[in-house]
This record gives sequence, C-alpha cells and structure tokens, in this order.
Amino acid sequence: MVMSPTRPTIHDVAKAAGMSTLTVSRVINDHPSIKHSTRERVERAMRQLNYEPNAAAQNVRRGSSRTIGFLMPDFAHGVSATVAQNVERVLASEGYTVILACSHFDPAAEERALRSFQRNRIEAVLLKTCDESDPGIIERVAAMDCPVVLVDRDLPVEVDSVVIDHAKAMQGAVQYLAALGHKRIALVAPSAKMRPGRERIAGFKRGLRASRLLRADSPILDGGTSEDYARQVIMELLRGRSRPTALIAGGNQILYGALEALKHLGLKYPRDISLLGADHPALGRVSSPEITMIDRLPGQLAEAAARTLLHHLRTPGSAPQRVVLEGRFIEGQSCDVARG
Repeated sequence: MVMSPTRPTIHDVAKAAGMSTLTVSRVINDHPSIKHSTRERVERAMRQLNYEPNAAAQNVRRGSSRTIGFLMPDFAHGVSATVAQNVERVLASEGYTVILACSHFDPAAEERALRSFQRNRIEAVLLKTCDESDPGIIERVAAMDCPVVLVDRDLPVEVDSVVIDHAKAMQGAVQYLAALGHKRIALVAPSAKMRPGRERIAGFKRGLRASRLLRADSPILDGGTSEDYARQVIMELLRGRSRPTALIAGGNQILYGALEALKHLGLKYPRDISLLGADHPALGRVSSPEITMIDRLPGQLAEAAARTLLHHLRTPGSAPQRVVLEGRFIEGQSCDVARG
C-alpha cells in the first residue's frame, strides 16, 4: 500500500528556514515587525516544503472567514454565469473566496443553503432568490447574522440591494414596437415571483397604456424557468387564431424557446413576426438577422453588487443601500413594420 506523504507543519518550515516557529507564524500573518530578508527565507522554505498555512485557523485568529456565499437559482444560462463570474472577479481581487450555491428554483433548497452559509461562518451573502414571496426565505434572510445583498431581487427585509430598472426598459420596447405599427404585441415573461419578471410585466402594461393599445389584444404569458417550457407556451400562442404581429421574449431562456418555436413552425423574423429578445446580446449579435434586445448588463450588475457588499463589510452598521441601474436597448433587424 502506498502511503500518502505527511503534510508539512510549521515546525518543519521553522527548521528548514533556521527560524523559530514564532517568527514563521509572524511571516504567515503579515506581522509588520518582520524584516524583508527574514520573510524571504521563510517563504522560500514554505515553497520548498509545499507548505500551505491553515486558512481556517488564520480566520479564527482574525475573526473573519474571508468567504462570501452567493446563492442563485441556476448557473446554466448567460445572465447567471456572467453575474457569478464578475462577482468572483471583484471579490477575489479583494482577497475573498466566493462559494456558489444553486437552488435549482427550489425555495426549500434556498433555505437549506442559507442555513449552511450561517453554520459555516460565511462573512456575507449575495442572494438571487427564486421566490420573493416565500415566507421561509423571507424569514431566513431576516435571521441572517451577516450582511446580505440582494442581486436584482426585492424582499421585505432591511438589507442592501442592487437592481435593474426593468420596467423602464420594457416600456421603451413596447413603445418602439407600437411606433412600427404593431397593435397585437405578446409578452412571454419570466416568473412574477422574481423581480425581473414582475417589473417587466409592469413596464409592458405601462407601454401599452402610453401607446394607447388595447390590453385585450396583447397577451402576457408566463414563460416559466426553462426554454422547453417557454417553447411550448410560444408554440401554442403562435398557433392561435389571432397570432400577434410582435413577440417579446422577456428572458434569455425564453428567447431560446422562442427561436426553437419559430423554427419548428417554419416562421421567420421579421418576415412573419417581429421578435424582440432580452438578456442575451451575444446571441442577438450572432443571429441573422440580428435580434433587437433589452440588455440588463449583468456584468455591471455583478460589479455593483460586489462593491455594495464590500462597502458594507468595511463600514459595519451602515444603513442599507439600494442601487438602481438602467438597462440598455440594442436595436437589431428583427423587428419590422406591422403586417396584417
């Protein structure tokens, strides 16, 4: 049987460097009294022995875990992946480790993850909950004993939040289509249990009113949380007797579902229907024709959320902040004047 090598200890480093264990400990903990030459000798010995300090023990001494928990409903699609990547980039540059947790759109899983964060002394939490109305999640967030920053979410709890003004962007999209002569505009929206879906529905209604369009001619459908579900909803809509002349796919998974539905039905945009997407500018750019898009700028959202969290960690006891960012409208060639 092959024995695994023994992990080197601080005593081994001290012996290799010809120093006391107290000196080695001071080097590891960045004590200001340590000379540059001494630091070099100790760090050289650490490299030769492949010695890694015990981070958990260091954190206990410092009273800080330097670990941030980030809980999201999914990692699989563009917005979530971009947000997670940019949050990690900003926090890593400040010496923090980010632990990602995924709830798969299950509120019970979110409660378990938040409890786990608390048990493991996470220093702060970033949260994109899957259900803002769930009492268990609200209660759990209110009970957290560390800073919490909501990422494009609203909860009735006094914590920091960074959000996008989805309603304004959606209202502008409806008015854009109305200016092209569209009177039958359909919105397939993300779940209203999360802020983006709820705000986009509100903006859609405002856009209809501002354009003097009849609500009865412009249906709002729930696109669910998967592209398969969205595809089925959109196929049923487009097979109907009164097909809309314009379709707004109000989320990145919904946009994938819309493109699959159009392909299955043999419909082309903008020849047969105008298509306006959301949250996936990269897909919009490589599509032909290029898809007109509402972009929530996930990179900026992530950076603002990470900076808000860092501000709270550096100023304990500060009042909760609410940061509101604007999305952007990207005009492509997927929308045309209304026909029929």
